[in-house]
Amino acid sequence: GTGQERWLIPHWQACEDTASSSSAPPRTSAAAETGCNRSSDEIALIASRSGSEGAVTLADLRPEQMTRVLNNNRNLGAAIDLVGCYLKNYEIDKADRVCRRIEPLCRERGGLWLFKLLNMYSTVRMKQSRYQEALAMYEEYEDLIGLDAEEQ
Repeated sequence: GTGQERWLIPHWQACEDTASSSSAPPRTSAAAETGCNRSSDEIALIASRSGSEGAVTLADLRPEQMTRVLNNNRNLGAAIDLVGCYLKNYEIDKADRVCRRIEPLCRERGGLWLFKLLNMYSTVRMKQSRYQEALAMYEEYEDLIGLDAEEQ
């Protein structure tokens, strides 16, 4: 086969040892590309089981596993993008839940991550008519930009 079949098998472990198979090529550094490292094991497991009856959802993960999954750059970026999608579809409460969940991760990273979160989260707060909280986030957002008195 092409090797693609393994992604269709429910409960397939992405990091199982295929070196014992005589037809399998030897493992190289490409194993890291398939998610065979500690930080992405849960991601590979979720991907490998998606679509099957026993598919894993974030609700099935322990809090520390969920944090590890969400702390992946790609997943955290997707979560921020998801907030924008929820806002466009008037799903304000869902956007709020996502922002609340990823806020500690973005604050820990700081920089651009915090900048993007504050932009979205302040919009969520405005849509919820929570103007004082939105203003506080917007002021923090402005502090990150670092405008001079002349630019304001």
